[in-house]
Amino acid sequence: MSLRWRCEMSAFDINYLDRRYEFIDAVPEELFELVLRQTSGSLEERTASVAALRDGLLSGELPEKHELSWPSAEVVELVWSFLEETELPSFCKAQPEIVDALIGSILGELTDLEGNYEAGVQSCLRELQRIAEERLRASQNAKSLEGEEQDDANEEPPVELSADDYAELRDEAEEVERKRALDAMRKGLHQAWAERTAAYKQVLEVFGSLSGILGRGMDYARGLVRSQGWSDIVRLRALMEQLPQLQELIATLGRMHISDDDSPPVMETIFESIRHGRVDEVEVRTPLAPMETRGVRRSNDLSRLLPAEALNLAHPRLRTLFYARMHEHALATYLVDGVLPQKIDSFEDVEEEQTREREKPPLKRGPIIACLDTSGSMHGTPEQVAKALVLEALRVAREQGRPCYLIAFSGPGQTEALELSLDMEGLGDLYAFLGRSFHGGTDLVAPMNEAMALLDTQNWEKADILLVSDGEFAVPESLRRDLNSAREESGLRVHGVLIASRRSEVMARICDEMHAFESWDAMRG
Repeated sequence: MSLRWRCEMSAFDINYLDRRYEFIDAVPEELFELVLRQTSGSLEERTASVAALRDGLLSGELPEKHELSWPSAEVVELVWSFLEETELPSFCKAQPEIVDALIGSILGELTDLEGNYEAGVQSCLRELQRIAEERLRASQNAKSLEGEEQDDANEEPPVELSADDYAELRDEAEEVERKRALDAMRKGLHQAWAERTAAYKQVLEVFGSLSGILGRGMDYARGLVRSQGWSDIVRLRALMEQLPQLQELIATLGRMHISDDDSPPVMETIFESIRHGRVDEVEVRTPLAPMETRGVRRSNDLSRLLPAEALNLAHPRLRTLFYARMHEHALATYLVDGVLPQKIDSFEDVEEEQTREREKPPLKRGPIIACLDTSGSMHGTPEQVAKALVLEALRVAREQGRPCYLIAFSGPGQTEALELSLDMEGLGDLYAFLGRSFHGGTDLVAPMNEAMALLDTQNWEKADILLVSDGEFAVPESLRRDLNSAREESGLRVHGVLIASRRSEVMARICDEMHAFESWDAMRG
């Protein structure tokens, strides 16, 4: 091996290919496979455009169109129109699974468009060529009939399109196929995502938020609205819209608190830039202070005119010269100036140590514990209102990131507790509860004791209790004492919702606030 060859081998950069194609790391592997299948644009342009679209969708927004150098402007306009019509960017924020599936659908439709485009153009061109040849042949036959002699044979005269005619037909075929392909791409995207976006919007309308639902998979919401019991949820949500007073009540449940840390405020030391200003007095030489004569200068100042120049003004022939010099600021005058004091403002930025109380997190509300009377006396309209209240409590708790606990009770030993959530198990429990009919007697002691016990556990200390009932129950003195102790020790509040046409003194004595709604007959309509 020659010395030159060894030098060239040693100079070979083994990392060149990694650096040359590092741009492909900007998109996931499953999307990059679809990018490779595209036929238009360079690989780098395609990858950069897909990465820009993906980053924008992950932030819940669309990037600027000029950031995408690929695909064509027509396709970009189509994709933007589709995304804006379906409002998909708002569902894509921080949801990589949905974003990658959406971009995959776009790339798949684009692959079909590019792969079938030329075949479509050729098919359309053949049809246009056939029509053009028939028209030309008919025109030639008409001319031959007008002539003096006609051909004895029945053979059709030969027809041949000119190169210009063929080029025009080719352009027309490309335009027709382009419109057809774009329309097919638009329909394909809408068909692929219509059901999903409809499901997202339904869930958003019912629960007020998609937080936690989109994160469970792109088809979780679609399965949610298809599941048994969803119609009950939609119906109860519509019922709750007719009860704004109850909505306001649910929104105020849970004690306001900053954090679980009750320690004294923490003082922190910071360095802050402080601007200090001062006024300095300096001496400035200026001609506005005639204190001393320092020489001669050219000007038009007659008050400081030299005597030799003044003589020209008295001479009849030199007077014109004098005025000319004055106009040109060329008269010989004394240079007089002086010194005046002048104040100058100056500023200086200084880093100073500051001690202050560390900012606390914003106030937030505590959890919700709903004690729901499911006795037989609640059957009918009160039952529907009670279930709507539970659904509203879950919606508000989810929207604000608060835990929500349900304790359903009827007779002695008939208590069922569950933490409301929107995972598969939680939804199953919720559907089972909403599909259940209320029956049995009423025993308030067990559910209230369970709720107060929950207040002593972590994450539930700041909870409020929501008691929903028709007020037909007895309250032992021991329960009243326990509730008063919880109020003194932890600041417990009990909100009561009386679903009855009469006042309940028993319920009023154990609740801090009572919300009585008597127009339940109107809800039956």
